This record gives sequence, structure tokens and C-alpha cells, in this order.
Amino acid sequence: MNESGKSSGGASLEATAVAAAFALLGLGYVIYGAREWAPPLASQHGIGIDRMLAFLLSATGLMFLAGHLALGWLIWTASRRGRVSVRMSTARTERILSVALGVLMTVVAEFGVLVLALPVWDVYFGTEAPDDAVALEITGQ
Repeated sequence: MNESGKSSGGASLEATAVAAAFALLGLGYVIYGAREWAPPLASQHGIGIDRMLAFLLSATGLMFLAGHLALGWLIWTASRRGRVSVRMSTARTERILSVALGVLMTVVAEFGVLVLALPVWDVYFGTEAPDDAVALEITGQ
């Protein structure tokens, strides 16, 4: 054992606890958010809107959980090192990875919203009014 209280090759108890806490916190929030929370449908468009919200919450929850699991894993693996080591990647690699993950999250969120929301939008705004409909013009003050 060295002076920090851990062997040179194994993770310390504190690091393992912190890594497990991040992983369990992420998992707990995802489980808590997965419960049924939506009110009963009040219109014919509600099912499409609920489907879009469920997709967004699921995609966000999975990304949140993946981030917490990755952070916990990084804490746990870094704590196993006996000393501070050199930087593992270049600044260019970090920038590329950051941009790629940001674009991936944007594409997943926006593509899902567009695929699920455009049919609802088309039904709501793309249909013609019936022939016997009365047109009202209202001005509020």
C-alpha cells in the first residue's frame, strides 16, 4: 500500500463509491422519469404529441444515463492508476469528439421530433375546413 491508502494497481474504496454513486444516480433519475405522468388525452392530436414527448424524454434519458455511466467508469478506471499520467488524447481529438457527440445528440433529438411531429402538424394545419364551416374574425384587446 502507498500513503494514499490504496494499492498501486487497485481502485480505492472512495473512488469505487463515487463511481457507483454516479452510475446509480443516473439510473435512479431514468427510472424516476420513466413513470406514467401524462394526463388523459383531451384531443385527437394528443396521442401524436404524447408520442413525441415520450421519444424526447427517452432519448434524453438514455443520453443522460450513458453520460453518468461513462463518468462513473472514467472515475473508477482513473482511480486505479498509481500516479498522475500524461494526457491520453490530443486537443484536436477532444474537439472532434465533442463536436461529433453534440451533432449526434442534435440529430437524434431533431430527427425524432420531425418524424413524429410532422404527421401531427399535417393533420392539424394541413386539412381544409369543411364547406359548411363558419369563418369568424376575432380581435382581442
